[in-house]
This record gives sequence, C-alpha cells and structure tokens, in this order.
Amino acid sequence: ERLIGMIAENLQLASPGELLVEHLDGIILHLYMISPEAKSISALSEAASFFHRLTGLDMYECARDRKSEMNRQVVEQIILRHVSTADGESMWREGRAVLHRALQLFSTHAGQDEVLKDFFPQFLNVQTKRNFRVSERSEAQPGQIVVLKVLKFIIPELRRHLDEFFPMILSTIRCAQQIVGLQRHACEVWHTLITTAGPKSLQLRTSLTQVVVTLLFLAEKHPEEVQHSLRLLLIEWKDELQKEITNIPYVKPLEVVPVLADVYSALQQEQHGVLAIDKLLQRHVHGISNDDEVVQMYALMELKGNLQLHRSVVVEIFADHIRHATAVALMRGIISVLLTRCSQGRYDLRIAACDCLGLIGAVDPSRIGLIQRERESMEDLSEDKIAVEMIVKHLVKIVRSGADTGPTKASLAKRTLNTVERAQLAIQMLLQFLNCVDVADESPLKKGRSHSTQHNLSQHPTREARPKQPVFDERGRNNWAMIPEDVQPIVRPFLRTSFTFNEDQSAVTYPIYRRDVPFINWVKQFARDLVQKAEGTMGRVLQTVRPLLRLDTSLAQYVLRHALLHVVCLGNDDKSKQIRDELLLVLEDARVLEDLVDEGVVHEVLEPTQFQLASSMPNGLEMQGHTDLVIQIEGVRRGVVSFAEGGRVTIASAFPAKIQIKHQKYTICQVSPMKEVEDQRDGSGIKSVTQLVFSLVDDLSRWHERAHQNLKQEKQAPAAMTGKIQNVHKFLEHIPKRVLAETSERCAAYDRALLYLETHVREEWMKRWKGAQEKIALPPPLGERCDEKTVSLFQRIYVGLEDSDGLKGIAKLRARSSLEEQILDSQISGDWTAALACYEQALQQEPGAVRYHLGLLRCLRNLGHLQTMLTHADGGIARYPREAHNFRKYGLEAAWRLGRWDMVKEYLGAAQQNNDFNGKVPFDNHLSQILISVKELDQVQFKKHVRKARMSLFEPLAASSMESYQRAYPSLVKLQILAELEGIMPHFFRDEADTGSRDEWLQNTLDFWEQRLSLTQPSLMGREPLLAVRRTLFQMLGMEPEVAASWVAFSKAARLAAQTGTAQSAIMQAERFGAVKAHLERAKLQLSMQVNQHDALRALREYIDSHDRNDTRTKPEIYRKTLVMYWKQIQFFGSLPTGEVVAGFLKDLAVFERKVDKESEQTFFTLGHFYDTMAFPDSGGSA
Repeated sequence: ERLIGMIAENLQLASPGELLVEHLDGIILHLYMISPEAKSISALSEAASFFHRLTGLDMYECARDRKSEMNRQVVEQIILRHVSTADGESMWREGRAVLHRALQLFSTHAGQDEVLKDFFPQFLNVQTKRNFRVSERSEAQPGQIVVLKVLKFIIPELRRHLDEFFPMILSTIRCAQQIVGLQRHACEVWHTLITTAGPKSLQLRTSLTQVVVTLLFLAEKHPEEVQHSLRLLLIEWKDELQKEITNIPYVKPLEVVPVLADVYSALQQEQHGVLAIDKLLQRHVHGISNDDEVVQMYALMELKGNLQLHRSVVVEIFADHIRHATAVALMRGIISVLLTRCSQGRYDLRIAACDCLGLIGAVDPSRIGLIQRERESMEDLSEDKIAVEMIVKHLVKIVRSGADTGPTKASLAKRTLNTVERAQLAIQMLLQFLNCVDVADESPLKKGRSHSTQHNLSQHPTREARPKQPVFDERGRNNWAMIPEDVQPIVRPFLRTSFTFNEDQSAVTYPIYRRDVPFINWVKQFARDLVQKAEGTMGRVLQTVRPLLRLDTSLAQYVLRHALLHVVCLGNDDKSKQIRDELLLVLEDARVLEDLVDEGVVHEVLEPTQFQLASSMPNGLEMQGHTDLVIQIEGVRRGVVSFAEGGRVTIASAFPAKIQIKHQKYTICQVSPMKEVEDQRDGSGIKSVTQLVFSLVDDLSRWHERAHQNLKQEKQAPAAMTGKIQNVHKFLEHIPKRVLAETSERCAAYDRALLYLETHVREEWMKRWKGAQEKIALPPPLGERCDEKTVSLFQRIYVGLEDSDGLKGIAKLRARSSLEEQILDSQISGDWTAALACYEQALQQEPGAVRYHLGLLRCLRNLGHLQTMLTHADGGIARYPREAHNFRKYGLEAAWRLGRWDMVKEYLGAAQQNNDFNGKVPFDNHLSQILISVKELDQVQFKKHVRKARMSLFEPLAASSMESYQRAYPSLVKLQILAELEGIMPHFFRDEADTGSRDEWLQNTLDFWEQRLSLTQPSLMGREPLLAVRRTLFQMLGMEPEVAASWVAFSKAARLAAQTGTAQSAIMQAERFGAVKAHLERAKLQLSMQVNQHDALRALREYIDSHDRNDTRTKPEIYRKTLVMYWKQIQFFGSLPTGEVVAGFLKDLAVFERKVDKESEQTFFTLGHFYDTMAFPDSGGSA
C-alpha cells in the first residue's frame, strides 16, 4: 500500500486508488493468469478487498463499467497466452476454465456467450489483420498459426451464436489455407467448425457446397486430416443434408485416396442418382451460379465432363427444341451464366467457362430463344432500398465467398482479407445508416435469453440484472424486414462491431478513358469519381462502399448506374459536363477508325484550337481528296479537323484535354467507313467500355421516359421530380443521337444504330418544323430529310441487319450510288464478283487506299480464290509496311486454307517480330499456331495456343454478351472450332495397330460434327470457318472424301445464301477432290440461277447413263437422288409427256433392286406424284 502511494505521488495522482483504477485491466489479467485455479480465486478475493480499501469501489463493478476496454484486453490476452503455449488436451481444458472465469466477470444479465459474442468480431478482425493482411509472404508465420489455434479454441464457446460468425470464420480459414504451411492447421479448424455447428446449422446448410468443395481441394494434399469432416457431412449426416448434398458438384479425382474412397463413392452415387436431364441441368445451373470461385471451378469441371459424356443428348435437346422446351430453358440459363463467367473473374474460371461454351456449340439463336445478360436496372430507388440491395446482392456475397475479384500483385491471403474486411466495414456502416443498430435486440434469438444468469464463483458479488432500454424506430424495423431471413444471421454481428478504415479521398483525373486502360479499371475509376460527386443522403450511402469499388467489378457497375442517375439529377452543370465529355470521348473513340494520312510535329500553337504543323511525310502535308480527318497529338485524340493553306489546322470539335502540344508528335487519319472495331488493335477494352456507355445512355433514356409518363398521370407534380426530369433531359440532349448511331454501327450493334439514327432524323425534322413559318401536317418523304451521308449510314446498318427490304427502300432514296454503296449492295446480295469489280475500280481511283485492298482480299476469300488472295496479301505487305499487320492477317487465312504451312510460319514469325497488334494477338493468329502444332503433332504447343486463343476471346465475349446472345454468336463459333480441334486431336496419337476402334471412333466424331453443324445458324459466313478448319484437318489426315463432302456442304450453304460465285468456286473444289455429290450440287445451282439449265439436265443424264449396279463406284442413294431430280425437272419443263416421264423413270429405277426403306422413300413418293399427275392432269398432281 505504501509502495502504491509513493508511485501515485510521483505520478502526481490525487490518490493511490486512482492508480489502481487506471491499471485495473492489467491487475485483473495478472490475477486470472495465476495457476492453479484455487490460488487464482483466493488472490482475486484478496485483491478485491484491497481494491475496496484504497478506492472505496467494488473491483468487479468497476471492471464491468470498463467492459468495452477490459473485454478485449483481458479476454484477448488470456486466449493468446493459453493457446500459444498449449500443447495438450489438459492445457486446453485449463485455458477454457480461465476463460470462463474471465467471462463471468463481465457477465451481467447476459450469458457468457453474449459477452464472447461482443468480443469476437473485433478480436478476429484485429488478429487476422495483424497476421495475414500485413504479410506478403506465402510461407506460414507463427502468428498465423496462433490465429488458427485461437479459432479452434474459441469456436466451441460461441455456442448458439456460431451461425452469426460462420461467414467470418469461413473467410479466415479459407484465407489461411492459401498458405501451404497452414493447410494442416486449417483442416483442424474445419473439423472443429463442422462438429460444433452440426447438421441443423442454417449457415452450414447454406454454405455446404462451398465447405465440401473446399475440403475436397484440401484432400488432394491432406486426405487424413479432412476424412472425418467429409465423412460427417456426406455419410453420417446424409439424411439431414440430403437436399444440399444433391447440389454439390462432383469431379472424379485423378487418383482416389483409400481413406476417402467411401466419401467419393457417396458423392458419385448422388451424381448418378440424378438421371433426368432436367434435374442434371438444374444442378449445373446451381453450381456455376454459386458466389464462391472454388465452387464455380468444380461446377464448371463437372459441367464439362457431362457435356462430353452426354453430347448426343445435348444435340437432341436443341434439334427438337420445341419438345424439350424445359431442357432448352435450363440450357439457356446455363449459357447466360457461362457468358457472365467469361467476362469477369479469374482467368482459369473464364477459360473453363469458354471451354464449356465451346462444347455446347454455336447453336442457332432461333433454337435457344432470347438470352440476355442480367444487369441492374437504373431506377429511382430510395436510399434505404439501395443500401439494402448493396448489402444483400453484393456485400454479403463477398463475405460469404471470401473472394477478391480484382487482380492485384498482393498475396492471395492478403487480398482475400482485404476485400472481406472492407465488405464488413461497408455492411456495418450501411446498417447504421438504416437505423438497424438496435433492431437485432428484437430478434427471437435475443428474446429467448435468460435474464437471471449469476456468477458461479462465490467470491463474486451477485448483482441484479440491469433492465434494457433499447431504442427502436419504425424505419429501422422496416429496413431490417427487407433483409432476407437467411441473410440476417450473416449481418447481425456487424450491428455491434466498430470497424474503421481510412480511405484515400484523392480525386480522379479526367479524362479517365484511354485506349490502353482496361475495361475493369475504367469502370472502377469512373464509379469512384461519381460516388465522390454524389451529394446528400444518397452520397452518404454510396460513399460507404467506395473502398470496395477498386476490388469488386460487379459492385462497381451497380454503383455506377445509381451514382450516374443521382449526379445527373442534381443538375450541377460542371459535373454533368465532365461526365458527358467522358461518355462522348468513349463514343468518339469507337466511332472514329482511320487510315493514316499525315504525321509530324506541331510547329506552333496559333490559337487554342489552331496549330501550324510540320509534316514528316515525303510529299509534305497533302490533304487533297481526303474527308473525315481526325488529329491525334501524343496519342490523344483532339478532334475533327479542317485545313487552311500552309499546313494550318483548325479543330472543328475540340476534346476536353488541355492544349499544351507545341513540339509534340501528331498523326492525321481518315475515318474509314469500311472497317469494324478490332479489339486487338484498338486497345484492351474499347468494345466493353463502349457497350457499357450504350447501356448507361439507354438506362437514362428509359428512366426519363418512364418518369415523364408517371409525371403526366399525377395531378400535381412534385417540383423535385420535375427538376430531375429536366436535368436528365438536358444531359441526354447534349449526347448527339448521330454519334450514338455511328458508334453503334461501328460496334455491330445494328438494332441500336437504327433506333438512334431514326430518332436523329425525326428530331432534326422537328427542329426545322418548329422554326418554319408554314406548318405542314405530315413530314416530307425520308429522301428529303436525309443527306447522302445519312442515307449511306442507313445502308450500312441495313447491311449489318441483313435486311434486303430495307436496302431496297434505301436504294430508292439515292439519287446516285457511289462505289462504296455499290460495294455494300453487292456484298449483301452475295454478288462477290460484282463487289470485286467495284473494288478494282476504286483502287484505280485511289491506289493507296488500304481499306479497298483489304476489301478486295475479303472478296477473294469469299469467292474461294485463295491463291490470288495469298499473292495480293504478299504484295500489300511489301507495298504498305505500316498496314502489314492487316495484310498478314488475310495472308494467314489464305495460307492455312491452302495448306501452305511454310507461308503460315513466315507470317507468324513476322507478326511476332514486328509486334503486330501491340501484343494482343488476334484469334486467327492463334488458330494458325494451333493448326501448325497439330500438323507437327506437338501437344504441348497445341494446349498452349488453345488456351491463348480462348483468352483472346474474353474481351469480345464480355462486350457482345452484355447485349444479347446474337451479338456473341461469332465468338461462340470460334469457341466451337477450338472444342472440335481438342476433340479430334487424340485421333492423331491413336495406335495405328488398333485400326478398327480408331476408324469407329473417328466415324462417330464425324457424325457428331455433322449434327452440330445442322444446329448452327444457317448463314454462309457463320459456317465457313467451321467447314474450313474441318477441311484442313481432313487434309492432314489424308481423308479426301471428307474434304470433298465439306466443299459440297459449303457450296450448298453458299447457294442457299444466293452467293452464286462462291458456290461455283466451292463446286470446282469438290470436283477436284472427287465428291460423289458434286454433279447434284452443280445442277441445283444452275437450276436455281436459271442459267444453263439444259446443261444441268444433260449432266444428270450422263451420270444416270454411266452408272449401273455393276459399277462399284455407284452408291444407290446418290443414284436415286440424281434420278428423282432429273425426271422431276423433265416434268417441270414439259420436255416429255407425263406417260413417257413415268416410263423413263421406271426404266432407270429398274437398274437397282426395288426395296422399301428410308433411303428410297423419296423415290417412291416421286413415282406416286407422277401417277397422280397422269390420273388428274388438270390438278397438276395435287390430288
């Protein structure tokens, strides 16, 4: 006592008691750590008397009053000391006894588990942050092992509150198991968590798929440690968890460990138990839709295996899509989720999703139905609803999965905790905003608490329970009710936690968009800036999740829509202009594609929008004959330009970046109406960014239209809503519909382009009509309202839509047709010969126009003039070095189709040496590499380039699938090509000694390919790549009959598409390879063209006369088809009387034995038709 008095005096304290009160936490901790237990209890009693004598206070009362601080420090130290030194069961029991005594100290009317509940979230957050988030190393650290031991120690003490902390514990364990040295400890914690939770745990049931898949992942290295946990979940608790077990994906391991044989057997039985295809598809939808990425991977692997195993069933579903309507609807859901998986997430997940899409194939959209990616709509929701939606749809998913969707260089463990911690913080702050801080006290869990809990230690004074005085309000209760019941236990722990985070509030620099900025980065940066611009209550809600926007793309896109609507509705002109300029920058960048006209250095800045240029071109600055010119300075687009004498340039429409450009490099390019946006050349995210801008503008327009209609229905419109509508209208008014139309056409969004162009024409006429002195009732004809450029844009849009009626209408509007318009007309009609002639004439007028050279190469490819195409590409590479990458692209297509592998290697080597496409190698280049590896039987290179080819489709798939399945269809064709290459590759390595099974397997594969081809969209350009790759593979295998059959199939597709030139070229190729059906296809083409029809009949007659039953080359089914076709045409033209037609038909038919089977059905049907015509000549055989 004297010593304490001296210390207090030296510290200038009022009394010794003040010193004891200040250091009470250390005193309590020291007394509780005394062992054995009896000695500790005695010491606590003596200390309580001593404390009362010096302070006049009750030591336990004082400790309870300091609960917020004492709870964390004392309990944390007790746990850490006992856990870090415990090496046996007796030590664990002693530690738990000490913990119980400490908890009793802080227990009042609440039970011990309630005290632990208040303590646990903060404790777990601090420990994981200290030991995992700071560590960049992948090896296990002592502090990390202690954290897992603490979890194992404390999980049994959480009792009935375990469900509330289940997601937090789950994310910590999964974070730890990413570190190899911690996996064994993680297995022990998993077992403790599972046994404590039990089969009736709501959270265990909800997360069962995630838990089992994670344990299966750990079983690859630690089967002994996880066997008991898996056996509990899948065998012993099978009856209680039957419904959840059914949805667990099963992937057969490469090697089954004996100790887990019964576990894998149980899973396999569950999979085999799902026999109905509808139930199997539902299982796949559930698996690939899971929030956890590990579950997604296992589900995708299972889906891939079943697509390969049941490939004939999948073909049957789409072949008879009307009868299998339910299965088609489920397949539609699977495809929709797979398209989502291809556009975001880890690379291995995206590749697996692409793999599954390739196995499904490029199915004709008419067989599938409408598939649209699910996206958040832009609605004028209240702040409370937005907060609840963010919690339920996004933040809880992050906490549940413990995953980080943002790529970063930090370790996986650090990333996981970083994301989960920020999500927990956001949930806590949003619950506070929703006034849900005390609402949890009304829950049944808290209503069932005992209010008479007393301390077990006799030395502790008893104390009456303090009455609760919770503060509830109606808003808080209503908001809590909007949170689903299965989500409430997850967010309940955050009602009392106090996480903190210091977020960087640095401003975002405009313009955000650049061609080299990935789509994900642009979305996150743009969303963060809009959140920072938000004001009022909505700004407070959105800024809560701002720390997470860097880490979660889906949340960023959700916030982006609501933040954009909010900021635009505010009506701040400066903010709206900054946002509008950013959107217009993206649209202009996608709209303007060009050929280089001039380059050099800016010599002098004359005015803010006028410069003097110093050209570096050999002939100086020559702009004669050029239109639609655009200038870029140091890679930044400045705008459309006009020219004066002496190289003086004036920007017609400036861009928002500042003009500080003297002595900087410039390029001047011409907009090319003949090109399309190419991701490989134009940056890593231009299509996706442009598509998202389209979506944002569409959503704003729909919101404005809906709000305007609602306003009309109200008798007294609120002033605030009227102001919002006016602000949104003003914002949209400054985004030109013409720019939207041109950009949509560039990005192949032809439906949207037509909508915006028609709107633009209508609005322009309304402006002139309002300003006119004489009002007319009806608008003038379209031709009087459209200039030549508008008509040309209409034509290009209708070409993209393949709308022949629209093209005929547009043709009526043109006073004269330019060469480019004639080219488009020829292309849409399939007259590639006429298009080739137009390109030749265009090149005579402009020999240096690269776009015409590339168009000519497309014509040569579609006509089948591959050798000419290869020669022209070689010339273009030599003549135009700057555009060599484009010519090499077409040269590669011709070379591998011709089997010129030396040229393929030469082009690929040059592309790599010259860094074509800035490192973003296009799909066609990867396809050429794949074919070379097949030719050289190099499996390692084959797998490498197939993977790269799939990765090259990520960006096109992500952008096109935002809108519809139809837009993504070209990419799906490429994925089907890769799947077929992988499917045929094993044939090249089969044992030649086993010829019988080898031929049978190959024939089954070819039959399956034919079935898949019939399911694709019946368009020439859609099927040509598939048929070309198949022909190349057949040539490698020396299968000339299959090569010939492929040419016949291509000729048929070209004939049905009315592309006669292409069809003729394909028939010649089929005849070169000895196709048995070539004469039939040539006759059909000549008859459809209505030219040389007599030559077609003569060729059919020659085939009939030259074949008989003794000719081994004669195939009865081909002979019968020829016979039917010949005599039907003879009857149609009236060349012979009907009686002679019947006699001749019977005579030719007698060559082969008559038998009734499926192949001869058409033959006898035709004979019956002839007899019908003889009996009823007036009806033409229709009786």
